Amino acid sequence: SAAGNSEIEIQVPVTGTYHVVLDMPVGFATMQIGTAPSNLRSTQQAHIEFDVPLGEGDYLFRLLQSTAYLTTTWTATVSLKSALAPQVYAVDPTVVTNEKAYTLAVDGANFQPGAVLTIDSVMLDPVTRLDSGHLQATIPAGLSPGLYDVTVTNPDAQWATLAGALEVRPVTYWIYLPFVVQTAP
Repeated sequence: SAAGNSEIEIQVPVTGTYHVVLDMPVGFATMQIGTAPSNLRSTQQAHIEFDVPLGEGDYLFRLLQSTAYLTTTWTATVSLKSALAPQVYAVDPTVVTNEKAYTLAVDGANFQPGAVLTIDSVMLDPVTRLDSGHLQATIPAGLSPGLYDVTVTNPDAQWATLAGALEVRPVTYWIYLPFVVQTAP
C-alpha cells in the first residue's frame, strides 16, 4: 500500500447489502471500497455506519490517510445485512424419464453456499454450487410421472420456484409384432 494508506481485502460470500462500521479514533482519512469513486466516505475522528450493495467476490477496502495526520487508527467491520433472494431462470434437462438418474443443472442468480434444491417435495442431495448462478444435483430414478416445480432455498430461508420446470415421463417400451399376410387359397 502507499505511504500513509492501508488496505484490507474482504471476500464477500453472497450478493446483498452489507453494513459497514468504521471507527477512527485518531486521524482523518477517506474510505474507498473497490475502485468506484462513488463509494468514497470521508471522516475525521469518527464512528460512522453505512450500507453498501456488493456482489459476490473480493473487494479491496482502502483507507486513504490525510497527509495532515502522522497516524490514523481505524477498524472496519463488514457484515451481511440482507442477501438478495435467489432467482431460478431455467433447468436442463427439462424432460427426463423415470427409469434412471439424471444430472439437473439449474441456472439463476443469488444462490448461496449451502443452498437446498427440491423438485416438488423431493430434496436433491448433494447439491453442487458451481457459482452464485449455477447449481447441479442428481434427479433420482423412480419418480412418478408428471410436472415438477424446481425450488432453490438459500440458508437464510429465501427461496425461488420455477413452476412446472421439469417433466418426468414414464419409460415407453415398443413391442414389434410380425405382420402376417394371409392369402386366400
